[in-house]
Amino acid sequence: MQNIKDAQVELINKFKNYLVKFDRNFFKPEKNSLFYPATYSECIGSYILRKKYHEKKSFIKNLKIVLSDILYSLRYCKIEEVEKKSDIFYDRIIVTWAFDKNFKKDGSIDDRYFNINSKRIKNTLWFVIYQSEKIPTKIDKNIILFNPKSKRINIINLISLILENLKFLISANYFLSSISNYNHFSKIFIKNISPYINEDVKSLLIPYEGQPFQNKLIQYIEDNYSNIKTIGYIHSPPLALPSNFIYKNYCPKKIIVNGNDQFRCFSKILGWKKSDIILAPSFRFFKQKISTDKIIFLPLNIKNIEKVINSLLYLEEKKIINLKGYTVRNHPASKNSKKNLEAEKRINEIIKKLKLKKVNKKLNYSIFIGTSGSIIEALENGKKVIQITEENIFDFYSQKIWKNILSKKISENIFIYKLRKKNQLIKMGKKQNNLKRILSL
Repeated sequence: MQNIKDAQVELINKFKNYLVKFDRNFFKPEKNSLFYPATYSECIGSYILRKKYHEKKSFIKNLKIVLSDILYSLRYCKIEEVEKKSDIFYDRIIVTWAFDKNFKKDGSIDDRYFNINSKRIKNTLWFVIYQSEKIPTKIDKNIILFNPKSKRINIINLISLILENLKFLISANYFLSSISNYNHFSKIFIKNISPYINEDVKSLLIPYEGQPFQNKLIQYIEDNYSNIKTIGYIHSPPLALPSNFIYKNYCPKKIIVNGNDQFRCFSKILGWKKSDIILAPSFRFFKQKISTDKIIFLPLNIKNIEKVINSLLYLEEKKIINLKGYTVRNHPASKNSKKNLEAEKRINEIIKKLKLKKVNKKLNYSIFIGTSGSIIEALENGKKVIQITEENIFDFYSQKIWKNILSKKISENIFIYKLRKKNQLIKMGKKQNNLKRILSL
């Protein structure tokens, strides 16, 4: 069997080469930028990535992934800004996400990705993808709220999207990506943000994830306002297989990373030019005391509950952990996930039945299930980490991709991690960050 470390690098290279075939005029306007091979999400992009790895899933499971992705578009019925404003001057735009809890009483937002209040950056328009139902009572004039979901459904919109992209049936993977909910959202997003992009704008900054709507925005700017400098910020901790960041046709002109390992990965593995990469301390993560000991962290989408439970019991049996003292923490974006809630319930039931043992401080590991960038955050803050992988190719942290991480194999899908040297995967930032300097580059 191929070494998993080599297999991960080979898979990234294979997908990079695959994207090249869509860099031609027939696949305009998006070309290859609508592919979203995210390992942390059950979507069409991850389905295609698995196919490139020659991983075989049942037809029913693959069909469920594809249909769930496409049918999610039904939620995008009629999307408009909460309030339209255009009577202020701005020469910068920041695109971000926010919940109602991020808003202050004065109408400003404390941005969680850049760790800065919207009032601190002058002449800047904040275009906010809003993720709460409750609308803030006060919204600053330099903030546009864009609410991406509707309680109603619109089948006509989805049918129109399918008909519009029928010409791409020459490639099944491309066609599926073109009618995914991510591509559907990107078209609606552009219609809403484009009125706010003009000749005055000098730069646009976005917490970058390689999502199709972000690449679509960059494509729109390059086609219509080539003078605008687009800057992407890698806000999340490094993922084991960062395939969503593979360089595509429409990527930011500059990308900000937060560690030497990230710089190496983006330039040597993911296909970015060194001259386009900015290395800066994190705006989001700081050196701090974090409470992650004796917590089992669930991923965004748990895939195999039985496998996870058996792995936890194996760790208990081998006396590597004392499971009785652990609590389970669901992913914040999966509070309504039936599978995650079932996993949380079943693990808690097992913990409750175990006999109380004397707690050994050496057993105070943080346990992460599946794909999770929080593993790196915990390691950089000096925590002991165990990972239970669900899919090694997606979840396992390899030294071939991330030079400063060391792993010890406990079983086929259980690993203990530590760092060779701190501040290399994430260079921890300071409360007073240098965002203003970055925007002026």
